[in-house]
Amino acid sequence: MHSYLKPLIILPALFINACTSLPIMQKTEIIQSQNDHRLYQAFTLDNGLKALIISDPEAKKAAASLDVFVGSASDPEDRAGLAHFLEHMLFLGTKKYPDPDEYQTYIAQHGGSRNAYTAKEHTNYFFDIENASLEPALDRFSQFFTAPLFNIEFVEREKNAVNSEYLGKIKTDSRRSYAGLQQAFNPKSPYAKFSVGSLETLADRNNDLIRDDLLQFYKSHYSANLMALVVLANEPLPVLKKWVTEKFSAIPNHQAQKKVFTEPLLSKNEMAHQINIKSLQEKRELSLLFTLPETQSYYLAKPGIYFQSLLGHEGEGSILALLKEKGWADELSASTGFSNNAQESSLHLGINLTHAGLQHTDEIIDIVFQYIRLLQNNEVQEWLFQEQSQMSALQFRYQEQRSASSTVTGLARNLQYYPAQDVLRGPAVIEQFKPDLTRQLIALLTPERVLITLVTQNLDTNKTEKNYQVDYRITEIDPALIQSWSNSTINSALALPAQNPFIPDELKLKTADSDTVQHNLTRPELIQKDQSLDLWHQLDTSFKVPRSNLYIALQSPIANTSPRDSLLTALFAGIIKKQLNSYAYPARLAGLNYSIYATERGLTIALSGYDHKQAVLLERISAALKAPEITEKRFNILQARYQQKISNAQKQQPFHQVLADLKRSLIERRWTNEQKLAALSTLTIEDLQVFSENFLKQLHIT
Repeated sequence: MHSYLKPLIILPALFINACTSLPIMQKTEIIQSQNDHRLYQAFTLDNGLKALIISDPEAKKAAASLDVFVGSASDPEDRAGLAHFLEHMLFLGTKKYPDPDEYQTYIAQHGGSRNAYTAKEHTNYFFDIENASLEPALDRFSQFFTAPLFNIEFVEREKNAVNSEYLGKIKTDSRRSYAGLQQAFNPKSPYAKFSVGSLETLADRNNDLIRDDLLQFYKSHYSANLMALVVLANEPLPVLKKWVTEKFSAIPNHQAQKKVFTEPLLSKNEMAHQINIKSLQEKRELSLLFTLPETQSYYLAKPGIYFQSLLGHEGEGSILALLKEKGWADELSASTGFSNNAQESSLHLGINLTHAGLQHTDEIIDIVFQYIRLLQNNEVQEWLFQEQSQMSALQFRYQEQRSASSTVTGLARNLQYYPAQDVLRGPAVIEQFKPDLTRQLIALLTPERVLITLVTQNLDTNKTEKNYQVDYRITEIDPALIQSWSNSTINSALALPAQNPFIPDELKLKTADSDTVQHNLTRPELIQKDQSLDLWHQLDTSFKVPRSNLYIALQSPIANTSPRDSLLTALFAGIIKKQLNSYAYPARLAGLNYSIYATERGLTIALSGYDHKQAVLLERISAALKAPEITEKRFNILQARYQQKISNAQKQQPFHQVLADLKRSLIERRWTNEQKLAALSTLTIEDLQVFSENFLKQLHIT
């Protein structure tokens, strides 16, 4: 699977000149979507802080986010979690507002929420609030970066809060897997460090108090020239600019330098190795990781998107299609890896294995490298680049508005990477074709440069990671195997994809007729009803996008009468999805998504996205339902996946299990995991074949 990053190209924003009482800022035209009617203005304060203000007269809430270009990667070697600890301590009183609860109380009393996060190279603070209360909220917010107190009486409390976060996820397999994987990284890389923090790493030591280290970290890194602020509200731009200038200009500028990380994620010593990590839950996950040169400076070309999309493709000729045919895997994703900064980038391929696939990991890796060599042996296809560029442009042109909080948080980070004119489209714009650069990157995807990870329950290990107690083993890949992966014959089933038939070329917006306008329909209208069908329709033109949503509920009296029938309904949905996957994957790339899932009453089919070719996809879904291809291989894989899912649910954190039990107690015929496991073990392919026939005989469609 590969998901394109969103926004792209189009139209300059209008600007309102600053008030004469404020310093004149250089006007920057921000490229924005034609579907985006907000007003934007970017400027830099005298102290070096970058700011973006957004005026939206229709905003239901105001919001602000301040991003500091420093994170856990900058933790001192002996103070893991210091950046995260600072995030906790910052909100506990300032010189102007000394009450430690002042900020959060004000936000809560005025219909808002607030939060923060610490990443490897960013710490982001954000809130939303009712529009009328934004100015006082900004005043309180700005003081955290101007004159925070860091009162000593809260140090122990917040150390324990950080430690609770750490302990609360110590049995979470995603955290454990990453902690294990870090042991295979270059130990000098900042990405190899424990970053959450604990009572041990944040403890006071002889002549080394944690508060002193905190103050030094704040002074060294929390400098206005490393900060980016975004504010959104229903106020005019001049008003927002005045507030930002008044309240954030006092933040000190220490002329701090953004820390440059020169150590790569993987040095030559870590490449051509495999790490086996023992999981607590039942998992069968294989991944390949490659480090690559930086690509941020080529954001208008995004050369990595080309091969990410091909390696993660799920259509005919893809890696996943071949692995599914062999019964070795049922999911594959390709994405930017763990490091993506001004010094390097990376590529991560993740594969969910079947039981059979777990016995053929070397052959699976060989197939991956065969496809990579297929790319290396072919020219970079300009038509494919044009498809990617076209779809990104369409998504930006017809983007839908996100919440105020989500908008400011993402844009504050964007301001750290992109020039102001591209702050909206930067993460996704694809408009420069650079085949030579793409080929250079593909050439680096070789067996000699890979780090392989295998995560599953039953593995031989010889070491234990300290913080999450993860058992693991790192071994060098046999040179003979490297040689084999470099020279094996490319399987004839592997091929580049065909041109995408689902890319929409009819994007005309539908308009409401006079009757619809007259009746002002705000909810669906029943337009047909008979014994087997209820048909509802609503035309909503307010979003101004050529997209539609279609939901079809297939209700059957046999869908959920017992744990057995509940499982058979879910397996039937799974069979249809597997049958359609290769055909429908190009539709997903073209912005047309579908899902089929089991409910208490039957199956639901949901389609969403560009409506031009929805009918084509729906017709294929309908054909698959009428003639399901229930094979022994598909049945066995699905049965094993459900067994894994149900077994893992019994090992989830207690609060997840309590919520699941609560649902079961409130909803009629909601079966327990124990009931499902018992029924699942008895099911056969013949049971599913008979059930699918009977299911379709007694349908009511809504």
